[in-house]
Amino acid sequence: MKALRNRKVLLGGAALACFVCIIAICSFFPFIIDPSRWQTAEFLSDELIVVAIVIFSTVCLMSIAQASNAMNPNSKIARARVRFGSSVERVFKGQNISAFSQWVRKVLQPRDVRTAKERTVQRAGVEDVSVLDLEESDLKALVSAPQKYGNRFYKAITKKQFQAIMRAKRMKFALVDPSYYLSCSKNSGDKTPTEQSATESRKKGALLTWSIVSKIIVTVVVAMIFTSLVYDASTGVDAAKSWMKFASRMGSMASSSFMGYMIGCQTNDIDAYYIELKCLVHDEFFEDGSFKAKSQQEEAKEAFAERVKEENQIKAIPLAKKPKKALK
Repeated sequence: MKALRNRKVLLGGAALACFVCIIAICSFFPFIIDPSRWQTAEFLSDELIVVAIVIFSTVCLMSIAQASNAMNPNSKIARARVRFGSSVERVFKGQNISAFSQWVRKVLQPRDVRTAKERTVQRAGVEDVSVLDLEESDLKALVSAPQKYGNRFYKAITKKQFQAIMRAKRMKFALVDPSYYLSCSKNSGDKTPTEQSATESRKKGALLTWSIVSKIIVTVVVAMIFTSLVYDASTGVDAAKSWMKFASRMGSMASSSFMGYMIGCQTNDIDAYYIELKCLVHDEFFEDGSFKAKSQQEEAKEAFAERVKEENQIKAIPLAKKPKKALK
């Protein structure tokens, strides 16, 4: 971690030194801002060069940072991979792969889905989360009037709460395959592991896109200002313009390199977070002593019984009678 901090300090110091250079040049040479230069071919050419420097520096240092950070044994990603290796070995060693897959499908995911739905209901001001088990018709009757269903009493709810409950009941989740927690592939709030796991790729993609795009936009805006600067020819300082271009491009390269290095380290930290999340799921599986795994035959028997039950329910539904024609 000390070496990582030293690299960040070095890159940050280089970026700061370049901007100090730019400030010094602007202070000692008679530069003025001429917005009319933004539409010239020279300005567009300079901007393309700056953009190329920014993209190359950012991507290059991002790759270097990811590799360097991953090789550091004290980094988050390295520690997470070590923990994941021993954790997943524990699952394979005890021949618990089938049991683990069943636990994810029957315990972890249903529990997390239920937790997410309950959270939505509670945010709407409904304390009794058992309303999620009621039918839509029962919930409609509950609007503005307390009810009793079975042996349980329910407080009245508002129309807004009814809509929130129905929205929670219809919520859909992108559930990952149980094998996801057994492979180490490339600040969460109150979301459950099931909800977070499905957003890994989207979260990383959004971070990279936002970081790179925002950096390019900021750099281009700054470069527009510096590129639009002109000097007073009457002073005879012919080298000022060249030095200004050199300083602005070096500043762009240093700052984008620093940002690229930070993005690379941050990407590794995100990977480490999701690896730790998988290890947490492994720990919960081994700590759940109440779950009993079933054999393949038992699971197939359950699936067959469920299919027969659904078919019988469909056959039991009476056909709607056709309305009689009115007598003329």
